[in-house]
Amino acid sequence: MAETGTASDASRARVFISYAREDSAFAGRLALILGDRGFETVIDRGEMDAEEIWQARVRPLILSTDLMIVLLTATSAALDSVRWESDLAAGSGKRIVVVVPAPLEDGIVLSHPISASPWFHFYKHPTRTDSGIHAGPALENALRADLVWRRQYTSLFLLAEKWKDSDGAEELLRGDALTVALSWRAGIPHGEILVPGVADFIDA
Repeated sequence: MAETGTASDASRARVFISYAREDSAFAGRLALILGDRGFETVIDRGEMDAEEIWQARVRPLILSTDLMIVLLTATSAALDSVRWESDLAAGSGKRIVVVVPAPLEDGIVLSHPISASPWFHFYKHPTRTDSGIHAGPALENALRADLVWRRQYTSLFLLAEKWKDSDGAEELLRGDALTVALSWRAGIPHGEILVPGVADFIDA
């Protein structure tokens, strides 16, 4: 089952936390901290069922959230499930950030979405001034960057998925909704890209 933590902030973003079950305690604490800071967190605490059952359960959770946090440990780095979740998020245009609770051993092989994303070290890293006690505020700032744009992205992405599945013209944007979407696209933040499905939906 999925567990969510909410706060009263009307502008909160939904954040999916990808993690290894062995790191559940840290994931839970992180969810509470983010909830107190105005984010809605989504954690899948269901059983690791057969792959197709688990993926069917987790996929809509990831697609309906605005951001993903990968809780990176030696254990999670080796999991196909964490790689699948991060690949799905990246392929859907979600912003990914990485939280590292403790030093990692050398030689860990990481997928591109994880290695290319911003990392936040929740221990005192010898070369990072935003590590240790400074990691929490730095993480929050990263999650809040372009938040209004990102929440609108999620809304349009879900509408595009519905349109793709229905092939119905009644699902297309028209009038004021189309005007808002075109203005939103014109304001795309630096470094962000639209996945083809969203761009096609706006242009249809």
